[in-house]
Amino acid sequence: EELSVTLPYSKTVFSVPDNLFLIGTMNTADRSLTSIDAALRRRFLFEEVMPDQSLLSDISIEGISLSKLLQALNQRIELLLGREYLIGHSYFLSLKDDPSLGRLGDIFSLQVIPLLKEYFFDDWEKIHRTLGDHQKPKKYQMVRRRFDEARVQDLLGEDWQGGHEAGWEVSENALGEPAAYQGIYQAITES
Repeated sequence: EELSVTLPYSKTVFSVPDNLFLIGTMNTADRSLTSIDAALRRRFLFEEVMPDQSLLSDISIEGISLSKLLQALNQRIELLLGREYLIGHSYFLSLKDDPSLGRLGDIFSLQVIPLLKEYFFDDWEKIHRTLGDHQKPKKYQMVRRRFDEARVQDLLGEDWQGGHEAGWEVSENALGEPAAYQGIYQAITES
């Protein structure tokens, strides 16, 4: 299956040897690439690869079940957005080499939470629910309100009718707590 083409500007020959297979991936949720997606689908074979949480079942980090965690995250995402937005297992595969709470915290703070912010267009209430924070004590909530209703009234007045969407924060302390991750797939009570 070796292929050669002459590049249009330089007129040099570009070749792909017969022992090289090109595999491209794309997130079907990215609608800005619709025309490219349609062109590629006419020319290539597509095989859907869904997240496989079973690939994480042998990774243990302080009592956290990564397979249950990914399954719960993806079930909530599917309910709120659809199956095209599911988070892949590849985000967590580096934990096989470094099964530490610090590495898991980095994955959440640098990859998972920013991805959820993009998915939900900074709708923090949906991010909060996707992370299961609605079923955790405040100290284990990864994403939480900075101000309670009383503080909002103190700051903006009792007659304030608007929202306070900017009043959310990511809790770095919670990202260092095993219960914050366990609370994604099971309710956590105050201990």
